[in-house]
Amino acid sequence: MPKNQDDDAWVTEVKRVVKAFCKDYKVVYAVKKRERAASFEIGCLHMLLRNYEEVGSLSPENLNEKGEFRYLTSPNGNPENFSWIRLNIEGEDFEIRQQVRVRSHWHADVAFCPDIIVLKPGTTVEADFDEDYANGKRKFFVVSSEQVVSAHECKSLSPFPELLVSFTGMFQAAHKWFASGSVDYLNADGKHLAPCLFIGGDSRPIQRRMIAALEDVFPINIVAGLHWGRFKVSRGSDKAKYLADSLFAPQQAPSSGTGNRKTRSRLRLRRGIDLGD
Repeated sequence: MPKNQDDDAWVTEVKRVVKAFCKDYKVVYAVKKRERAASFEIGCLHMLLRNYEEVGSLSPENLNEKGEFRYLTSPNGNPENFSWIRLNIEGEDFEIRQQVRVRSHWHADVAFCPDIIVLKPGTTVEADFDEDYANGKRKFFVVSSEQVVSAHECKSLSPFPELLVSFTGMFQAAHKWFASGSVDYLNADGKHLAPCLFIGGDSRPIQRRMIAALEDVFPINIVAGLHWGRFKVSRGSDKAKYLADSLFAPQQAPSSGTGNRKTRSRLRLRRGIDLGD
């Protein structure tokens, strides 16, 4: 295990995983300047995809005429012009997208772009002109927070306290299901990884205590130290939290039984990342 993994090593690993993804799904990856700079976000996306491969099937969608998979790594992009991943779990098609704006259930004027979102089946990306956005010259693309299964953020930074706290605000604004008051948010056998904050920088003991505290309060995962070694969000262990499938059952309210507190396992921080073989 490398004692220290710098940005170059991370980029090399991301390239390896992207090439494997393209080979497995018979698509082409066209590297652009912006995407090269956004390699951390792309690497985190592939961590999530590797996790979902264990419970469902993936299908790259909206490739261009050359069969290229186009990553959307800027909130200014038009989602209609970029690729996304169809995730089929037990006959239901979820969508995994990058940089799609979410309109919060808090208020119609609260809208923001998570780095990665997983959307419920049948979600429509709305596209309207807003005179307060780009002077009304460009479409304002947005989905409702009611349609969000999980929103994930990727920050190639150190886990300073303000970053950690800000993620909890985004989490609450992006997930209407959290406002339901359910006591059954989590289940170790759930199909969907709970909302994650992926952090490149390593954490100090005081930061690890804060991470553990926030994970105890909210159904989230905070993964730090991705630039410093090897870490894998794997199933069948107590490393990560998973959302209860009942939260997303079609036309079915979340259960309000006795809860599932034993499954609220903390994401144990270890030095490193494993994007998958």
